[in-house]
Amino acid sequence: MEAILRRHALDFAIDWTLGAKPFLSRHGRLADIVLDVAKRRTGRAGELSTTGGTSDARFIIDICPEVIEIGPVNLSIHKLNEHIALEELEMLPLIYLDTLRALLREGDVFSQSFRPGTLAARGFSPEEAARIRPGIVYVTLSAWGTEGPWKDRRGFDSIVQTVSGMAYRQSGESKPKLLPVSVIDYVSGYLMAFGALVALARRATEGGSWLVRVSLARTGKWIIDRGVVDDFASASPELSDEELKKLLIKTQSYTHLKPVLELSETPPYWERPPVPLGTHKPEWPTRSFRPGA
Repeated sequence: MEAILRRHALDFAIDWTLGAKPFLSRHGRLADIVLDVAKRRTGRAGELSTTGGTSDARFIIDICPEVIEIGPVNLSIHKLNEHIALEELEMLPLIYLDTLRALLREGDVFSQSFRPGTLAARGFSPEEAARIRPGIVYVTLSAWGTEGPWKDRRGFDSIVQTVSGMAYRQSGESKPKLLPVSVIDYVSGYLMAFGALVALARRATEGGSWLVRVSLARTGKWIIDRGVVDDFASASPELSDEELKKLLIKTQSYTHLKPVLELSETPPYWERPPVPLGTHKPEWPTRSFRPGA
């Protein structure tokens, strides 16, 4: 393009923008497991290639140590008569389940939020997971809990806010209004992480496999039980400097929000300031611990 513009003696400036990065993930344990599973199921050796890669994987690779995309052999892809052999399509779920089962055998925590019964029907109930991997900490999130007429229903944050009355209380009017953030999601996530840590600690001292159950509905009830500000509309939309100062932490030359969880013996901190995506290699950094940091 530049040669053509120069040939016509044009005054120009071109800014090149990278729209799609090459998809490349290092060969690790995940790839080994998938290759082994695929070969046992199909009798054919899989091929690791960089000729494909979905858009989500191209972004995820910047923050994950290993990402792979697995699919059937599709020689007609993007052609007018694109098609696939039915037996290959039916084989995919079996490969996915075998891969998940193999990863489970090597894991410490199994966390899932599918609709109740979905994974159990595929051989991944808490009981079956403990059989596959004795000592597993199984963390599960549902919308409505394990009892009652809605226990098997799907649901997510805004639905729970609506049916529980939180959205009505937030509005103060006849028309419901959702909270400005997905607070039930966030708090449920912290409760799941907390439960997993407690279970790991108890496993270390007592042994056994552990089940951690969290539901969005119960989390919402717990939030409401903390108390409600009656005249919320009159509250200031911004925190004062003094209030904000309590929530901040400094990492080198950056000031930012501190972690939500604070421990007295192992206070949290950030070793590195924020950096652009792609700054570091897609691998776990060397672990370090500074007592009293």
